[in-house]
Amino acid sequence: MSFSEVKNMIPQHVYHLPIIKAYADKLDLVNTVNKLVPSNMETDIGTVVLGLVIDTLSGRSPLYQLESFFEHTNRELLLGSDIPSSAFNDTNLGRVMKTIYAEGTSKILTGLSLNVYNQFEIDRRHIHFDTTSINTYGDYELAQQDDSVNIVYGYSKDSRPDLKQFIVSMLCAGGNIPLITKIEDGNTADKKANENMLNTISKHMKENKEIFDENFVYIADSALVNENNLSALKNNRFITRLPASYGECKRAIQQAVEDNNWTKIGVLSQEKPTKNRPLAFYKTSEQTVELYGEKYRAVVVHSTANDKRKQKSLTKQLEKSQKKLKTQLKPYLKRSYCCKDDALAEKKEVMAIRTRYHTVKATVAEKVIYKKGRLKKGEKRKVDTIKYYLKVDIEDDTSAAELKEKEYGCFIMLTNIPKPIPNEEAMYDYTAKQILQYYKEQSYMEKNFSFLKDDRIVNGLFLKKPEHIEVIGMILVIALMIWRLIEHEMRKSLKNEAIQVAGWDNKPTHRPTAFMLTVKFKHIIVLQINGETILGQSLNENLIDFLTLLGLDQSIFTAKMQQ
Repeated sequence: MSFSEVKNMIPQHVYHLPIIKAYADKLDLVNTVNKLVPSNMETDIGTVVLGLVIDTLSGRSPLYQLESFFEHTNRELLLGSDIPSSAFNDTNLGRVMKTIYAEGTSKILTGLSLNVYNQFEIDRRHIHFDTTSINTYGDYELAQQDDSVNIVYGYSKDSRPDLKQFIVSMLCAGGNIPLITKIEDGNTADKKANENMLNTISKHMKENKEIFDENFVYIADSALVNENNLSALKNNRFITRLPASYGECKRAIQQAVEDNNWTKIGVLSQEKPTKNRPLAFYKTSEQTVELYGEKYRAVVVHSTANDKRKQKSLTKQLEKSQKKLKTQLKPYLKRSYCCKDDALAEKKEVMAIRTRYHTVKATVAEKVIYKKGRLKKGEKRKVDTIKYYLKVDIEDDTSAAELKEKEYGCFIMLTNIPKPIPNEEAMYDYTAKQILQYYKEQSYMEKNFSFLKDDRIVNGLFLKKPEHIEVIGMILVIALMIWRLIEHEMRKSLKNEAIQVAGWDNKPTHRPTAFMLTVKFKHIIVLQINGETILGQSLNENLIDFLTLLGLDQSIFTAKMQQ
């Protein structure tokens, strides 16, 4: 290499971002956006959206620094062409957001969902739904258009009732890959969000049947349970959790505890137990409940997990029960009886007093009262009267407390999937264990929402126009989609090959994460020399393994400037 080439060499940190670009290409992000949102702008909208997604997954620089971010990065490598960094100035971004909003963010997300399920092997038998609230900063007025999102005060899932918000409702397949996402008003209740999503599913099943598995199972939390939603799911299978507020929930749990006919499931978690966090052990009991005139399968699940809130509630009930008994018994403790028979009759009455958790044990004690006066030598004291008193002890009804404790350890999985019949095949043949396993995958939704709220991904949203926030919400979902596809492909490759890859501290793992990938590639530098981009250093074996899992090679870090 000559001195002049070294002098003109420009080093640039690219980290993991070429991988993001490669998966955006697999998703056909730029072409899909340009097809759905045509424009005559100098820089096509698809490339600007790609830039926003890359920025989002770079560690998140604030929106007002986007132009600076792309001024100092390799645009040819990350965007596919050396467009000017001014394409990301505030004015241009405002025009892009306005154009996207006019066409509809849902149109873009639906188009990308179709690409996901055409390009990747995603299990769509089980689709999971949940919602979260996203806080905003600013004084937003109500939207003028009926289909616009209202950023208003509502129930905050982040305990920030002082901030206005919007709601993200998300339907995922393959555990955590976004299938349908809706941005909704900040005061939309979860039950209403479920209803809206079910209507959206019905619409998509008519217009985009290929998105769904023909025999999908809809899985959601307890907010799903109301008459309208259950009626809407009459022709589709679902799994949810029956709220404890329903009388049928209490009845079925009591029946299961009373029957004491449990099927042991064991431990389901793949995590390793710790001293302070032992893994839960599960057992189930099959019951039936009736809701709104229809009968449903109710899988009563007992968990050994230490639920401190419920244990605290039981302790309070025990204390309240004891206090109530002491108040009832107080008058009896002040009485005395001249007749033993009267005391015995009162004892019987006292022992009939009890609460759910305590019983009363009473005994008759006598107190001898002697005549007054000095005794003569050798004279014995003479009895004046004998009075009788009740001695009372409050005893714990251990069996009742244990029974309630067992009930507190239970919850109900509600489903319309029939109980398997031995030696008979059925389209839906789900055991109680499978019902529980698939519902527990709802935890993936929480991880998705954590991603959307991560300060490293998105800072506090403060945009002047609500429609801009809706577009940024779309960008975040696209970023999440690519993030989860990267994880999905790595884990699928490891599963298919039955191998492991070196993860944290180079320890073997079969469940690598996308975040792990960003740490592994954080030192990657490329060099620009005479219009070409080359790697600044050789990739070690571990990094090559990760690229192989993703179906990529080192060429994603190189590019040649278009002439």
